[in-house]
Amino acid sequence: MSASTLRIGPTYTLSDLIRVYGVTARALRFYEECGLITARRDMRNKRYYDAAARRDVELIVRLRRLGAGLPEIGVILEARRNGEEPRERQMIAGCLAALRADIEHRRAALEAAYIQFNAEPQWQAA
Repeated sequence: MSASTLRIGPTYTLSDLIRVYGVTARALRFYEECGLITARRDMRNKRYYDAAARRDVELIVRLRRLGAGLPEIGVILEARRNGEEPRERQMIAGCLAALRADIEHRRAALEAAYIQFNAEPQWQAA
């Protein structure tokens, strides 16, 4: 076994990550192109992800589903890779707080629209 094929720790294929996290292959390749994750390639050019990349994908998927942008996620991942756990946690908390504020704002706008809709005579039940 050559040094280039030596595997240290668990590895995951593109298919593994798709199955576990419900993302598309296109999304994973895009995250790789953006530098958010890295993959090792074998001689057939098949991608293999290590445990750190798997954790990064998990965080990306969770934050994307909440509406976080890739630039924000990239900064959080940079802190993670630099071993800055307190900064990483603070940034995730800030991101979640911003997302929560956005949801609250949208909820209030929805409630106002609902009240207005029900107050208009043409929409009253006969």
